Amino acid sequence: MQGAAGHAGAAAGLIRRLDLTGAPGLPFLSNRSQTGPGYYCAYGATAASSPGIGDSVLRNYELITILNPAGVDAGRKALQEICSRHNVSLGEETDWGEKRLPHELEDLTNGRFLHYTAKVDPTKLKELSHDLGLDGAIARFMIKRAG
Repeated sequence: MQGAAGHAGAAAGLIRRLDLTGAPGLPFLSNRSQTGPGYYCAYGATAASSPGIGDSVLRNYELITILNPAGVDAGRKALQEICSRHNVSLGEETDWGEKRLPHELEDLTNGRFLHYTAKVDPTKLKELSHDLGLDGAIARFMIKRAG
């Protein structure tokens, strides 16, 4: 897969109340719950593939963020701080570039899309999602289990 269009499958899922289903040139992002294995709902529900009690194996996930184009460095720094606090090891970063949003998000008309690979303890996803949602430098995000 290459570019933003190639990551359409990786971006299918929930991103904190963000619905960009008809946005041309943007990855498919939806606020509808996914039922397939590996999807994480930002509201706290996990997919059927969630680990059992006491399972603390690190698993591969993809993290997609939308940042304010004027504050990309602040957003990256905030993301790294939150991830280090939750023992998340961020891997490769892919900058999908700045895209026009189909509707305003917190007074943003454009957003910088960043895609990360990460190793995360599945039992910590809820806390990680909560902290990412509280940070003002990160406009929207999505966490998806890597296939």
